[in-house]
Amino acid sequence: MKTFCYTATIAVLLLFTFGFITKKSDQLTDKQQDQIKKEVITVGDSIMARFERLDTEGALQLYSPDFIGFALGGDKFDLQEYKKYCTDIFNSATLYKWTPYGLDFIVITKDFVVVSQDGRNETIMKSGAKLIFDPSHYTFAFKKIEGQWKLFYHHFSGTYMK
Repeated sequence: MKTFCYTATIAVLLLFTFGFITKKSDQLTDKQQDQIKKEVITVGDSIMARFERLDTEGALQLYSPDFIGFALGGDKFDLQEYKKYCTDIFNSATLYKWTPYGLDFIVITKDFVVVSQDGRNETIMKSGAKLIFDPSHYTFAFKKIEGQWKLFYHHFSGTYMK
């Protein structure tokens, strides 16, 4: 419940930040919301599957050019900075594994969705070192660009396991 409340707060902030206001006539039916959720889950799962193949280029094709993110320590980064980070990590890794165990949606409009996802991040480095964050918490925001869902915002927090 705490994660959902946090996600709801982020959604409201994003709503005001990006100026999305839903009019009563724009309300989506349950069927429309379910379809949007399926589409966004497909994109999100594809991103994580590509990262699990250590395919930074492939995963980032599903990101918006105006992507911004926030890391564990609060550092803000853009798409180019994230690409460099992922490339550096995955060039030094033999395995990346994402094990999800929680997922919540807030469908703001037909073109804007906020997702809260919990899981376990595990990276095995070529040196044998393990980077494990469990739990890992992400807040993702997706928007539809030219008919395709793109990830344009993410915030990460997690607990590093030694």
